Amino acid sequence: MVMAWGQEEGEAATTDVNNLPPSKGFVELTFDYGKLLALGFDDVMLEGGLRGGLPWLALAADVGSATITPQEQVQNAENYEVSGTYYRVGVDLAVLQTDKGANLTWLGFRYGSASFADQGQVVFASSLWPDQVLNIDRNDLSGSWWEVVLSTDGPLIKGSGLRIGAALRIRGVIDSNLREEDPLRATHIPGYGRSDRQMVPALNLWLRYKLEFR
Repeated sequence: MVMAWGQEEGEAATTDVNNLPPSKGFVELTFDYGKLLALGFDDVMLEGGLRGGLPWLALAADVGSATITPQEQVQNAENYEVSGTYYRVGVDLAVLQTDKGANLTWLGFRYGSASFADQGQVVFASSLWPDQVLNIDRNDLSGSWWEVVLSTDGPLIKGSGLRIGAALRIRGVIDSNLREEDPLRATHIPGYGRSDRQMVPALNLWLRYKLEFR
């Protein structure tokens, strides 16, 4: 049950959610709670977004930050980390609705861009000569990519506006200023993933608060 607008004094104060008029549009805030799973490791990632539009067509924007410490993936590296911020913008199209539109499946497209830095040390060990240490401190790194997104969401608590869902993404690199000839190429692009892969899959787990206009 939810509160109804425009009720006269003395009328019932609630309206059955199943009898509400059709939605004319919506706005929702999103938070990726799946990123919190990385807090148990050395990585720190946060992501949220805003989405809105018609019941069948929505514009979307996401922003996030990441600090990644891939020590096990980088040979001879010490205290190496990649950190930065990113954003994604795009559009979603509702391709499947069930339970009178309460559960939705969306197909979407995104453009993503990141600005980031990396720092650390690479140690070149030798049995004949003293070890050589290369200090890395790059602050002007960037990258961009495209995404195809298949997502689904449904009510977490009926009538509350709280929703839960997931998104499966396929990403492909558009451009970056990372150089192959560097002694250590930045290992990750925040918001994208491993920089040595031209295409990567990803999964988001979302909590959303949805406000509908009727």
